[in-house]
Amino acid sequence: MVEDQNMSTPNDGDESAPNIIPTGKFQLYVNGSLESATLSGYDGVHATYSIRKGDGWEFISGVDTGGTQITAKAPSGPNRTTFVWNFPIELLLSSNTPSGWPQFVVNVYGLDLFGRDTLIGTGSTHLPIGPGAYPEFTDPFFSAMSLPRHVARTTSSGVVRVVFNIVVRNMSSCGYSISGEEYSI
Repeated sequence: MVEDQNMSTPNDGDESAPNIIPTGKFQLYVNGSLESATLSGYDGVHATYSIRKGDGWEFISGVDTGGTQITAKAPSGPNRTTFVWNFPIELLLSSNTPSGWPQFVVNVYGLDLFGRDTLIGTGSTHLPIGPGAYPEFTDPFFSAMSLPRHVARTTSSGVVRVVFNIVVRNMSSCGYSISGEEYSI
């Protein structure tokens, strides 16, 4: 068996772990869920997500795009506008630069009056830079693209709840540090 000398193991000191992480790079591990949306005017919705990243980033494992099931709102009560997915997210990315830090992009779809699947909202947020647990609220109709936003007229009509658990590893090997409440890059 030939081993690549430029690779390190993902579990420090665990010789049984596969050599999948290139040395000289840091890793960003994301675990969480696309939990729910609060919207009015729809009976059933579903969402898709994708990860947008810079050229210096590579996917090591996980799924960089996904789609939830169609979920219905509660028939009555205070949660009548909440749609729950609890769709799991798990990925591992690697880079040697924070430039192009990954963004989580969400699109929400519902049925229009003619029964067609229609985009009803879109949103994005950068993945958190520091380790920890983060409840993130993504406001629909916010584009992840850096293009001018004056070309599209939008109105916020709801909120999507996404929860991230972040582990960042080996940033110091690339000359970056994350400590305490202050994150420096």
